[in-house]
Amino acid sequence: MKDQPVASPIILFTSKYNTPGTAETIIKETAAKDTEKADIAKAALMLFRGKVDAAEQEIKKIDLPGQSTETVMAASFIRSRIALLQGSIPKWKSARELCINYNVSEKKQWMELNLAIIDGVVCTSPKYPEYFLEGDFTKMPSEWFEALKVFHVGDIVNRADFQRHDILIESFISGSKVGKALLSELFLHTLAAMGYYRGGSKQKIKEHLISAVALAEPDQLVYPFAICGRHFGRYLDAVLEGVNNEFLEKIKALSERFVLGKTKIQNMLYKGSYTTELTEREYDAATFAALGRSNKEIADLMDISVNTVKLYLRNVYEKLGISKRADLSKHIWSGQ
Repeated sequence: MKDQPVASPIILFTSKYNTPGTAETIIKETAAKDTEKADIAKAALMLFRGKVDAAEQEIKKIDLPGQSTETVMAASFIRSRIALLQGSIPKWKSARELCINYNVSEKKQWMELNLAIIDGVVCTSPKYPEYFLEGDFTKMPSEWFEALKVFHVGDIVNRADFQRHDILIESFISGSKVGKALLSELFLHTLAAMGYYRGGSKQKIKEHLISAVALAEPDQLVYPFAICGRHFGRYLDAVLEGVNNEFLEKIKALSERFVLGKTKIQNMLYKGSYTTELTEREYDAATFAALGRSNKEIADLMDISVNTVKLYLRNVYEKLGISKRADLSKHIWSGQ
């Protein structure tokens, strides 16, 4: 392995990328000094734009044997997300094996964390180290902090720890804004909207989505929205519909690919029985019900009547072949 100075695995997660619409310029400037970083950033940009096949072509250009730890970490992460969006189990396993087979002992803990981050999107119990779960990133290089904040909040939302989400999210976003880490700020805004929606705090959802769109639209970064699946309700439609329908449709298309690929991998590798058969509104109602919300609470969160909630849940029970709320968690990943 190359012995290089520690750097963020993906430069777009650093303060070098601090202005919307400049991603390609940053990559070109980086290529003049470090082609390895530029190649990783190019693959990441294609992924974040939802151009999955183009991202795969870019990442295949990188000859991983002999590359730095940071490059192997970034490549395995990007490959895992490509595999997920393609619903490819062999490619998913291959991405994980890059981490598992990594044999530089002094950097083993970096790769173990990377493996947990890869697994975190589909596995209900990823093996995050204790320091990461506590939000202590000091064991990792400081240039990684912005990316680690995103994965930390993502894990909190996935575990439905909305109290912790509400405590951390605004300060994390402020820190990224002050540090001019645009990509981190963007991801955190989308995760904030998702966390507030699922946690039942409606007031700030639209505000965070508006901020996220302002950061994402110039470079057409749809992935940060898509990985939140369907967890924005109708709020994203309200922000973009009639304003930028094309961007909205790109997000929705990638979101559906994400949901389908994630469900396939969860069910095949992690013995899940999660479903893709529900409509968007049925899915929302079922998710809230799985989180323990009452019909009245669900109605308020979704801006519909209690009778409509009952109708959605009847449809859900019928499609899933179940008869009570307690069985929803077998089919709907609520995070609990």
